[in-house]
Amino acid sequence: MKTKIIFALVACILMAFAFSVYTVVGIESDASFISYISIVLDVLVMIFLSYYLVHEQRIQNEKIALLLSNKGLQAKAEMAEEVSKIKTDFLIRMNHELRTPLSTVIGYSDLLLSKADLPREMSENVTKIYDAGNMLLSLVNDMSDISKIENKEFELLPTDYDIPSLINGVVSLNMLRMKSRNIDFKLNVNENFPSRLFGDEHRVKQVFNNIFSNIFKYAVEGNINWNIDFERSRDNIWLVSRVEYSGISARKDLDFYKIEDPLGINAAKKIAEAMEGTIEEEDSDKSTLFSVRLKQRLRLGTPIGKDIADNLRNFDYSIIKRKKKANLVYTPMRYAKILMVDDMIVNLDVAQGLMQPYGIEIDMAVSGKIAIAKMMTQSVKYSAIFMDHMMPEMDGVETVRRIRELDSDYARNIPIIALTANALAGNDKMFLENGFDDFLSKPIDLMKLDSILKKWVMVKDK
Repeated sequence: MKTKIIFALVACILMAFAFSVYTVVGIESDASFISYISIVLDVLVMIFLSYYLVHEQRIQNEKIALLLSNKGLQAKAEMAEEVSKIKTDFLIRMNHELRTPLSTVIGYSDLLLSKADLPREMSENVTKIYDAGNMLLSLVNDMSDISKIENKEFELLPTDYDIPSLINGVVSLNMLRMKSRNIDFKLNVNENFPSRLFGDEHRVKQVFNNIFSNIFKYAVEGNINWNIDFERSRDNIWLVSRVEYSGISARKDLDFYKIEDPLGINAAKKIAEAMEGTIEEEDSDKSTLFSVRLKQRLRLGTPIGKDIADNLRNFDYSIIKRKKKANLVYTPMRYAKILMVDDMIVNLDVAQGLMQPYGIEIDMAVSGKIAIAKMMTQSVKYSAIFMDHMMPEMDGVETVRRIRELDSDYARNIPIIALTANALAGNDKMFLENGFDDFLSKPIDLMKLDSILKKWVMVKDK
């Protein structure tokens, strides 16, 4: 605004001056001189006015450029949002597609390992298949919500969990990586560790697994020492972990010891921050140390004890857990009949094999429409329905909605368990809000299946 006023005043002054000169000089001078003066002054006025117009045009161009830039940023933001959505949809689809064959591999392996009379060599080989399947499953689980972690859009889903199982799960997963390298691994666990905590077990595992993954990405040979301890503060428990690696790195641009994987560690740090915790990295000439603190709630203060701590240190805890599976007492439920709904025949076979020891009669449906038709006939009364989620034509959620809308108390009240490979964090809540009674992810865990059957199918007085 100031620029406009200045240029307008200059133009008025020059034109007034030209008029004055023309009046005064025009009386005593010839016309040519007067014309010359007038032209010079007019040119000066035009120069100033032209400069003013150019200046204004430049300002307008800058405004337009800024506007276009803002629109470009908006377009970029919209594009980034669209790309993020496409990536999320892709990860969800890949999560399902990968979990389906993994469910078969782990499911059949679990069936074999549950047999007490399995020959030793076969048991060892099946165990390797089972562990490799679980390792891939863990990677699939992490892949499914990595974009949420990057953007801090994930939410913690706390539940009661068992500390020895958590530690054993992390060790078992990373043992396969250790065996492929010349790495000596030592684990030290405080035997006074409370046996059960309340927190997001999946995210805690992600933190530890990301740290180990970061190490194994470049580790060639050396030593890994994992010390896991705790600090108590009223009803809160701080998980205190120290993972130290000393050895040779395969990365050429690192000095002997240096290890880094920004995505893995950054993702772990974001999870730790959500748990009011921290991750710190310390480098020395010969080692790298990751120190972790995660805040959890105390659920059961009974110590894990020396025996369990020793089993974890000696990597025998997995064997003990498998022995428990092999020695699982199957409560007979021959009176029960279950409807299994899944578009993949192999998944139905695995589920049927897992339920066979209970003596449960299994009826199968390969689509939602068939399941609804079976419910409408009411010729058979099912004890429960195990329903897959992602099926063609009609998915599990829509199928359950239509079943619940059938005009009978039987359809409205029959227990329906979501049996799905789409096990993204938070989906259990989504299923419960859409007519399901419980949630069981694929691959089916034998112990969880036993718990589900005893909760929803078993008739206690029988």
